[in-house]
Amino acid sequence: MLEQSFKISIKFFNEFYKYIFFLLFILLLIIYYSPNIGLGSKNTFYFYQLFGIYRSTIFLYVLYSIFICLVLLFGIKHLSISNSHLISNKNTRKLSFNICIFLIFSISCTNYLSDGYRFQFNAFKWTAFSNFPGLVNSIYDGVLQYDFFTNTIINTPRIIIIKLLQLPSKIGIHWYDGVYLYDVIIGIIYMPLLFICFNNIINKFCINKKDNLSKILFFHFLIFILIWSKIIESLQPYTQSLIGWSSAFPTIGAEADELSLIVGLFYLQIRFNNKYKSKQILSILLLGLCTMIHILYGLAIFSVMLLYYFSYKRIHYNHSILLEFLIGILLPVTILISIYDNPSPLSAKNFIEIYNLTTHSMHYKISELLGWGFINWIFLYLCQLIICIKIKDQKLIKLSLLSLCFLILPTLFQFVGTEIWKIKIIGILGLNRFSGFNTFIFCINTLIIIGRSNIINKIEILIKKLIFLIKSRKLLYNSKNEIMIYNNIKYFTFHFFNNTKLIYITIFILLSTIWGFTKHNPLHNQINSSDSIMHYKRYESLPLLCDWMKNHLPKNAVLFINDKNNNDTNVSLSFAIKCFGHRATFTDYVFPFNESSLLEWGARLDYYKNFDKLTINKFLEISKEYSITHLLIANYTNDKFANYPYIWKSKDFILYDIEQFH
Repeated sequence: MLEQSFKISIKFFNEFYKYIFFLLFILLLIIYYSPNIGLGSKNTFYFYQLFGIYRSTIFLYVLYSIFICLVLLFGIKHLSISNSHLISNKNTRKLSFNICIFLIFSISCTNYLSDGYRFQFNAFKWTAFSNFPGLVNSIYDGVLQYDFFTNTIINTPRIIIIKLLQLPSKIGIHWYDGVYLYDVIIGIIYMPLLFICFNNIINKFCINKKDNLSKILFFHFLIFILIWSKIIESLQPYTQSLIGWSSAFPTIGAEADELSLIVGLFYLQIRFNNKYKSKQILSILLLGLCTMIHILYGLAIFSVMLLYYFSYKRIHYNHSILLEFLIGILLPVTILISIYDNPSPLSAKNFIEIYNLTTHSMHYKISELLGWGFINWIFLYLCQLIICIKIKDQKLIKLSLLSLCFLILPTLFQFVGTEIWKIKIIGILGLNRFSGFNTFIFCINTLIIIGRSNIINKIEILIKKLIFLIKSRKLLYNSKNEIMIYNNIKYFTFHFFNNTKLIYITIFILLSTIWGFTKHNPLHNQINSSDSIMHYKRYESLPLLCDWMKNHLPKNAVLFINDKNNNDTNVSLSFAIKCFGHRATFTDYVFPFNESSLLEWGARLDYYKNFDKLTINKFLEISKEYSITHLLIANYTNDKFANYPYIWKSKDFILYDIEQFH
């Protein structure tokens, strides 16, 4: 019955694809011109009012539908008119893999461009910009040496990400354009990398050299759909985080965790691929770099590798894994500890109280985070375990048990180490952040279970029959013109996608082109105050203010910033002044991540929050104590200092020299 349905579907598509493309194209035009034909735009768009679906979202999915239909059409025609020497298992396996990689890369580029045009291309966003002051300070010879936050982060392991972000400037690229280059690369390549990782791990469990073409094509199709649909991130979104954390995917910015994740994905795809020469050296180097950039992600990625490695192999002593742990984990951790300047360490109790249970309780306070979400995921993993036991597959049973341990143990250790006993290293690491890899593991496990169950055999038989029908032309009729056209397409397809180097050169050119055409001045964009696109502020006079500061304020100037309307925007405004005005600020809401500075940060933050309650005399005392030289009042009429002369003013800002308050 299912086979007959597939036959009818393919035959229908082959006969009516021209009409399908015509209807999709008309729909694309209707959506594009909807404001001109009375269907509205943005919140007035007809389908948004009915179903809450944005016009840009429908446009993008119709575009994807055309794209997928084209691929399906070319695939069917390719099979129906191909010669046998071009469709051998080896050639088609390589072609299928390369086509999927290129398609996912193209979709990822489209997503990046679409999001950029809708919400502005901007690498200056929370929380990425918290690394930028250290970068600016390093490039411009200590220009922020009087800035409290900058001095705290350059004495922490964040110095590694700062040095990496600085690399493009070494070849003459402006520091922000260099950061944006990282943003483009990370935001686009993570989807193709995910496909490669999924494919390599699944191959270890489900595919061998003797497997036929249908099984390989089926898995490529499943992985492609999984990555393209973004199921990994949608199962664990920011609004429904698991134990305080959403999915580690998507990676969308030049931050330590996201760059570490990209390096970690390279490590995984090499670790589960036997084709690389010097595989062990590459693995150790990538794991070491991953750990140097972000310790927790290095540990998590290494744990993911162990989970799958020991699931398909017997658990025993392994020399290569020991080397990876010693050089890829232990050595980077030792180096980071040695360069971490911590002259005033807090006690474990005080540190955990401040960091884990107060300022970041939404991420680390397990007693408040445990709930039905965590229980539901345990139930899903138990369901997988029951299925594996029923199948009587020892590798799958081991995989399910280890996956349960990966979900439960880090959370348990985090709870015991912070809320029962006060163990500082556990408070620092935040082991429950392993849960960011939950959907990654669950989705791979699901595909592996399908691949090792009897279901795959039935699907294989069905796919082989359909391929045979298409190749034998019993299902389709092709005219001479169609054969000529698709032979030309087949020739291009085969020679392009069979040349891996050409594909990667094309990817490099496209990444460079996207970066070059979308470069921008972030001060002319909306200044993001959080990772929600709805929270932003645009100061039209901010570029002028930053230029004026660089040219007129002394280099030892320290600004106290106050914005009565929205304190959250003080974060992005404060960092814009550091990075583009090249002047220090007193403090803001960004956590300094240096325990030697936590108490001082808390004291500064109290003054910052209670600015409106301070008398002028008290403010002058604080200014003297902390060497504050200027006061910047943003975006509201100020009464307290109205009688004092200002040194710069616009519709957004008033800037005072505190010397003139005496």
